[in-house]
Amino acid sequence: MDLLDRQYLTFAIGASLFAIPVRGVREVLGYGPITRLPDSHPYLLGVMDCRGSPIPIMDLSLRLGIEGKREEARKTVIILELKQEEKTVLTGILVDRVQDVVEIGEGEINPPPERAGKYAGKILSGMVRADDGFLMLVDIDRVLDGNTVDMDKGPDARLEA
Repeated sequence: MDLLDRQYLTFAIGASLFAIPVRGVREVLGYGPITRLPDSHPYLLGVMDCRGSPIPIMDLSLRLGIEGKREEARKTVIILELKQEEKTVLTGILVDRVQDVVEIGEGEINPPPERAGKYAGKILSGMVRADDGFLMLVDIDRVLDGNTVDMDKGPDARLEA
């Protein structure tokens, strides 16, 4: 495991702390104007201009079902590079705040508790002890994968167990 594989970008949604691998992060931006898209899920806020290209922006608190700040109070968008088949797709996630880049060794990562909720095993790749609780490692590919949502349940559908 090289250094880049051990580095994680930490961020907060409400009182919860999360981390995603730095390797998939393209940049961190301030919250800008978002163009709403018709007939989309509530967690898909719309698209934001990123250097002339429309980038879809997802409200991660709504996607995960976690209480966060109101959309207008959030100021940070993390732009991610996702590998889909043979191409790279950019997607943004709206979070309350970005905190730091931390190094996490394999031996520090614990599996999520089995009884942590029906989504925990699907969206969390692990948990790491932090000074004030636990840092949840998010499997961002699973969170952003449209196949993990039951589209037949309508726009309020969340991650499926």
